[in-house]
Formats: sequence, structure tokens, C-alpha cells
Amino acid sequence: MIPIFIKLQSEKLLKPAGSILDLGSGAGKLSEPFLKAGYHATLVDTDAGALAKAKENFRTYHANSFALLHEPIEKFAFHDPYDGILAVNVLSFQKDKMEISRIVQDAFSHVKTGGFFYFTLFGTKDDWANSHADRMSFYEKDEALSILDQKPYFLSEDYGTGSTMKGDLKTWHVFHLLYVKD
Repeated sequence: MIPIFIKLQSEKLLKPAGSILDLGSGAGKLSEPFLKAGYHATLVDTDAGALAKAKENFRTYHANSFALLHEPIEKFAFHDPYDGILAVNVLSFQKDKMEISRIVQDAFSHVKTGGFFYFTLFGTKDDWANSHADRMSFYEKDEALSILDQKPYFLSEDYGTGSTMKGDLKTWHVFHLLYVKD
């Protein structure tokens, strides 16, 4: 996985103080560097325990600098625009590719001009493509690129062995897509 905060920083895509939405945030590991940089972070996840851990991890930040929402990403109602949106290792857990497309398109429509949307999708060579095809979605590269009508600012395709959150070894095949709103 690319260190997205460092990538955005090196490409000068970060605003001095902005807003970040982290869909499927877990405990907020990806959001924390943004908080440190002065962003307001909104974390959305179905795992109440992970959100409680995020709250504990973020206790050194002002309570108004982040919001924790306990809900599925597919039910999240976009209202406000964001300077950045993250959806890392979460979208492919949706079975319906049309729902994934809807989430991605809705999210990108709520990115401010000059802002970014970084998301990942699992590829068809991922180990889980065989064992979890009944409840997850897997993509070919062209299919992943066709979800949005513009060329990504950055695309990376990772393939290799690594650990799951539970510590199990598996072969990963992941597309990392970074879009910047013109």
C-alpha cells in the first residue's frame, strides 16, 4: 500500500487545513496524519469497537477536530464537500459492483475543486477472488478505471503476499486509485 498522506504531501495536494472523510475508517490509522496536519476528519465505519479505538487514539486532538459515525458506507448520506476522501480496503467488500460505482461517483461528486479521492479495489488475482466471490467484488484493471469518467492522477497495481488484519497470509491484488478534482 502506498503511504497516501506522504504521496499527497509530496505532490503538494494537501491544503493547510482541510476536511477529510474516511469511509471504512476502522480505527483511523489513515486519518491520523491528516488530523496532525490540521484537517477535520470524519470517520465512517460499521465496527463500533474500531471507532472507539479511534476515539481513544485521537484523544490528544481537540474533540471538534473529528467526528465518528457508526454506519455502513453504503448508507452514508453525502451533504458537505470534502477536501479529501479515503475509501481504503472497504469498497470491494460490497457484493454489488453497481453499488460500488454509486458510492465512488457520489463520493467524487462531493470532493472540492483541487481536492482528492483515494480508494482501493481488489483485483481478480487476489486469493479472495476464489473463496469470497459470493460476497465481495473483484476487478480487472480496465473495469476499475471505468468507474469514473476521468483519468486517475495516480494508479498503482499491487500484487504479492501479505497479511490480513487477522494475521493470515494471502496473495493480495489491489488497485490504488487517486483522483484529483479539476
